[in-house]
Amino acid sequence: MPRLRITYRLGQERANTGTDLEPRCDTNRQTRRHPGNMASVVQPTSASTRPVGHAGFGSFVCILSLVALAAVILPWLGVIGGHLWARPHYQVMPLVLLGVAVVAASRWPGLGQLQPGAWRIVLVGFAVAVPALAVAFAAYSPVLGGAGLLVMMVAGVYGLGGWKLLRAMFPALVLIALMVPLPFGFDQRLVQSLQRVTTDWSSHLLDLFGVEHAVSGNVIQIPGKDLFVEQACSGVHSFFTILAATLFYVLWQRRPTLHVLLLLGAAAGWVLVGNAIRAAFLAYAFQRWNADLLTGWKHLAVGFAVFFVTLFLVLSTDALLRFLWQSPRSPSDPERSQSPTRLPDLTRTWLGWLPVPLVLGALALFQFGFVGIEARDTGRPAAEFEAALHQLDADLFPKQWAGWERKDFVVESREVSSEFGANSRAWMWAMPEGRAVISADFVFSDWHDLRVCYRSTGWSIEEAGFVNVDGVPVTILRMNRPGSRFGYVLFTHFDKNGSPVSPSPTNFFNRLDVRMARFSARWFGTTEQSAEPEFARSVCQVQMLVESYQPLSPAEQERALKQFLEAAERIRQASQS
Repeated sequence: MPRLRITYRLGQERANTGTDLEPRCDTNRQTRRHPGNMASVVQPTSASTRPVGHAGFGSFVCILSLVALAAVILPWLGVIGGHLWARPHYQVMPLVLLGVAVVAASRWPGLGQLQPGAWRIVLVGFAVAVPALAVAFAAYSPVLGGAGLLVMMVAGVYGLGGWKLLRAMFPALVLIALMVPLPFGFDQRLVQSLQRVTTDWSSHLLDLFGVEHAVSGNVIQIPGKDLFVEQACSGVHSFFTILAATLFYVLWQRRPTLHVLLLLGAAAGWVLVGNAIRAAFLAYAFQRWNADLLTGWKHLAVGFAVFFVTLFLVLSTDALLRFLWQSPRSPSDPERSQSPTRLPDLTRTWLGWLPVPLVLGALALFQFGFVGIEARDTGRPAAEFEAALHQLDADLFPKQWAGWERKDFVVESREVSSEFGANSRAWMWAMPEGRAVISADFVFSDWHDLRVCYRSTGWSIEEAGFVNVDGVPVTILRMNRPGSRFGYVLFTHFDKNGSPVSPSPTNFFNRLDVRMARFSARWFGTTEQSAEPEFARSVCQVQMLVESYQPLSPAEQERALKQFLEAAERIRQASQS
């Protein structure tokens, strides 16, 4: 009976006072005494709730992680941005960033309460991305760095919101992937392929309309004019721009995957057709109407007109695909919730892991150690150097020179992005073996490979060699082209200070070796193995082309080399005055 009486009292106490003796999820483990009862009831702590003393520390770790992440990403934005901006066909990429923001914002609402991703998957992603970024910065590899950043973004997004958030943000990540430079020079190969396709298709159109012309490489030769199909004319710029705009549009409009692939293929085809028509129209207008649309604002107007017509055709193709095959939404879209999107407690995600700011901070410090490690571009101002080159005139060489007779002097100006250089000063010569051209082409940012240019103009390179004569690096090409024509080319480079410029080490491991040697010399006092600069300078290229109907003999080649070295020295001295 006493036991029953005690139970009655406790129940009565609860009824009278409204006190609940059930365990509560308090923030601290505590002992609570109830009125009229000497017994203690222990209130356990919920496993999902952090102690008050550690909540502030978790928030502090999150802030450190975000700061360290920004310190890692910001240098790479500069590296990759500078790499892309130096290539005209990639200069649309700032608009891609705006497209990423728009697509991400459109996919954000209606995801409901998000849950963090599995820590093992996040760990694997960071274990791949962090070493890749470290090696990429050491070797100055924008390709590897861009890939590492993309992997880190995928792992980070998954870690913050699991598969649901990753599926929602996947279209934005696809757009970001456009900013990763293509590896192994695939973009340059694509450029050259587009030039060849545009030239061939334009030639077929000119044949169709009965326009007299000849094709040599990427040059359409019409009476009185040679139209070189460069990047601007071959559709390289609009090709990348149209594809980026098409991809943004289909992702923003949530088109199905097959619809996306078909429209991207159609966009590529419309660009090729449009630019073939453009190049053929320029040649037709010059020959039939005597209208020079090859330079200036008229050339730009034709380009913009073709671009907007191509964009209209892409949108028309999109409407046709929607008419033929409609899907309510892309299968990749996650299920939507009526509740607003809410991130989980960030202290429970990878941002709250203490090793994250430590590892990212160490990576940021490592990257900072390479800032400014490349050789400085010092000396006279680049503008002064370029102004001196603009002053080169015909009288730099005598009318009669070592058995050669000067026939003409040509001044050429091109687009800044031209693979032949924005400016050229060329001296034309008659010689016993045939004819020769000596030219100064400027300015380039570094050593420029002329083999690409000569292949573009229809030459086939039989042999390429390299010699160093008294500290002057000279590249030698032996070439031929249809019509029993042979070419012998010599070229060299010097910078704005008059110093010779050798081919830059393009091999990944060469760059890694050079930069690590400089890193050790800066921070550990070791001896630097190489002092040769690697990055953009103001460079002038001097070349000589000897064109003949039979290959030059060894004696003639030796004489041509001697005259080339004298010509290069004259131009170099004139540029330093």
